Amino acid sequence: MTTQRVLLSDWRWTVVFCYDATAYDTDTVLDLMDEANISADKIEAAERILSDIQSNTGLTASSFNSRTTVSVIGRASSVFEFQNTYDHEKGHVTMHIAKALGIDPFGEELQYLAGDIGRKTYPVARMYLCAGCGNDR
Repeated sequence: MTTQRVLLSDWRWTVVFCYDATAYDTDTVLDLMDEANISADKIEAAERILSDIQSNTGLTASSFNSRTTVSVIGRASSVFEFQNTYDHEKGHVTMHIAKALGIDPFGEELQYLAGDIGRKTYPVARMYLCAGCGNDR
């Protein structure tokens, strides 16, 4: 599993992305969620999902109090499937932050937030997005 901590300074929010996660990474992800002060019920739900995580799936959980999100992107069966799960989980991250900060889901501000997330995650995500970039997927 590759972990990336992203500071969205304009939004005063931190996101921890966990790429290529498998069931073996469950304890690490749960520790990250606990450090982020994510609620016990969300951590318990995440444990159930992560302990038997399937390919091409993920999960996202946030703490509005600590302004932190942990987003997990499971192991992908192809570059296309990674892109699909990556986009899906980035969407959850964006909406969690928008809800916490009262951002209009139909406004420009939401799109700037989504762009900021994409720009800051790309340096790591590209390892999984590019089939011919030294990644054996």
